[in-house]
Order: sequence, then C-alpha cells, then structure tokens
Amino acid sequence: MAVDPSLLEWAEYWYPISWKGVLTGGIITAVGACATIAFLLLQWRTTTIREEQSDWRTSVVEADTAKAKAELGTAQADIAKANAQIAEANAQTKEAELKLEQLRKLASPRGINHPIFEAEIKGKPKAPVVIWYMPDSSDGWQFAFQLQVALMSAEWEVAPPKPIPEVPQASLWRDTPRAMAAGGQPSGVTVVGTDYEMNDPAFKALYDALAKSNTEFATYGSGGSQALPVPTGTLRVVIAGKIDPIFTNKPQPAK
Repeated sequence: MAVDPSLLEWAEYWYPISWKGVLTGGIITAVGACATIAFLLLQWRTTTIREEQSDWRTSVVEADTAKAKAELGTAQADIAKANAQIAEANAQTKEAELKLEQLRKLASPRGINHPIFEAEIKGKPKAPVVIWYMPDSSDGWQFAFQLQVALMSAEWEVAPPKPIPEVPQASLWRDTPRAMAAGGQPSGVTVVGTDYEMNDPAFKALYDALAKSNTEFATYGSGGSQALPVPTGTLRVVIAGKIDPIFTNKPQPAK
C-alpha cells in the first residue's frame, strides 16, 4: 500500500491535538465531576442548615404558642375569678339592699292599704271594735287612728283608740307585758276576741283584712285575756310595738 504524504501530514498534525483534546476533555470532566460533588455537598449542607433552622423555628413557634396558651389560660382564670368576685359583690350588695329595705320598713311608721282593707272587709259580718295601742310605741296611735278610719269607712262600729290600760296591781297578771295582758302578742297587731268568737265570721273578716292590707307587720289572732277580758260580742285590736329587727327572718326579695 502506497503512503499518501498529504494524509500522513494531516494525521501527524491532528494526532497531538486530539490527545490534547482528550486530555482537556478529561480534565473538564474531572472538574465537572468535582464541581458536581462540591455542589452536591453544598446542597446537602444547605439542606441540613435549612432543616435545622426550620426545626428551630418550629420549636420556637411551638414554645411561643404554648406560652400564649398558658397566658390565655391564666387570663381566663383571672377573668373567671374577677367575675366570681363581681358576682359575690353583687350578691352582697343585693343582700345589703334587702336588709336596708327591711330596716327602712321597720323604721317607717306602720300603715294600712285602705283599698285592700276595704275590699277584704266589705260585705262581711260586723262586730263592735275597740282599738288599744301601746303608748310607748312610736307609731302606735298613728296606726290605731288609721285603723279607726278604715273601719269607719267600712261602716263598722268602732270606738276611739286608747292606750292599753295598765293591769291592776292586785291582778295575778300585773307583771305581764301590757300588750300580752290585753290578749295580744308582745309585738305586731293582734285581733282579740273570745274562744267562741275566734270562730265568728266577723273575727275572721277583721283578721283577714288586717293581714292582707299590709304585710309589713305581723298579724295575730287571740282567744281572749284573763287579765283584761274582752266583752262578749266585741272585738279588740291590740297594737303592740314593731318587731325588733334582730328577730326577723332573712329578708326576701321584693316581688
């Protein structure tokens, strides 16, 4: 085979260049591989850092959330405690107002609701009435006068009010309180008849009218008095002093 000088010349020229190209390509490939490895390491490291930072941020958020929840729970507990204190204060204020109202009623003069009294006693059987009051009671005469006016308006026979007579010294009842000696209770208002008259319609009518016309005083019924007997056929109203506040029941809310 004959040698072609031009072809040999071309091969001689490109042979070292090709080796240089292969070497350069190898270097480039090696550099690329190193760069790839470096970038992979960089990616791993940055990923690790991001995950660590993400975990840290998550833990911080969770800690802040837990703290906020704890503070919210404390605030809610404080609010509940404050509401309980407010409710207790309101209850105490309400109780104080009720007691004050009770004391106001006890301190005020007793009176009669005339429309209710007349409605209760109107058309009922009648009987003569005598009104006795405790002279030492601050509102005794005033209440006795109101009762006289109410009975007169209802066309009942009623004598002018007078103080409860003192028990005679010779009587066995001389040491008994005057209201009780007259057949009444030591406080409040008592309708006094005889044992027989307590079943009488007139006795019941007067008792009911007094009891329903005003609830600010206690109303009682009595079957007579041995110290100061009640004349047959007559009803006596004994007006004693007002009830002492320390003996009253717990005040009830106004209806």
